[in-house]
Amino acid sequence: MEVKIKMDLLQINLPKWPAMVVVGKEVTADQAYEILIRTDSFWFSTNDRSFARQLYEELDLEYDEYHVKDFNKLEEVKKVYGILPLEYLGNRQIVSSYVGGPHGWCNWSGEIKHIPYNIGKWPSMTDVFGEWKIISKAFPFLDLKCQLFDKEFCEEDLKALIEFKVKNGKVTYVKPKKDFPVFDPPINVMRFMDQFAERGCSLEMFRVALKTTKESLGGKHDQITED
Repeated sequence: MEVKIKMDLLQINLPKWPAMVVVGKEVTADQAYEILIRTDSFWFSTNDRSFARQLYEELDLEYDEYHVKDFNKLEEVKKVYGILPLEYLGNRQIVSSYVGGPHGWCNWSGEIKHIPYNIGKWPSMTDVFGEWKIISKAFPFLDLKCQLFDKEFCEEDLKALIEFKVKNGKVTYVKPKKDFPVFDPPINVMRFMDQFAERGCSLEMFRVALKTTKESLGGKHDQITED
């Protein structure tokens, strides 16, 4: 008698740069500010050196046009703001040299939506599952769904491989019943002539987000990690 073994979805292999789409319920402005601070890396990748310097000055860090001078101090600052240890699911809405500009699954208005782009390099299902658990524990108010696909967003005939559900501080996963729409995000070519195009927020917004995050943490500076 033939025995069929059901494979756990977490055992499915992902491509090198899988497309990801996130949809969810909107959060408040204060919640969005904290999310965008704590899911950033404070490693500001940008050609806008002047803005990068201003951002690091707000964090009391010295910057020499290419990188932070004191990496140990950077790690201490990250602890103060409860920066989460994320490799694949971070938001880059403060500043970004990505061709599409600042991006992520949450924006400054509190919308939880992910204009498709690829995560990677070579993530595993368990990697992504673990990071959603870290995020859900840090932000139990989140209510969202995330699908990972079998190809890059620019390819044809994509198929969703898994759907993560984040709600009430917990993460579950299921086989998708219906794929979320994947499309080529529109890129405004005029942005390449805008010297400020890599900025996702103003310096004042960054200050307010830092203050909001500190107040929310209430002195709890330890990173939240997966159980």
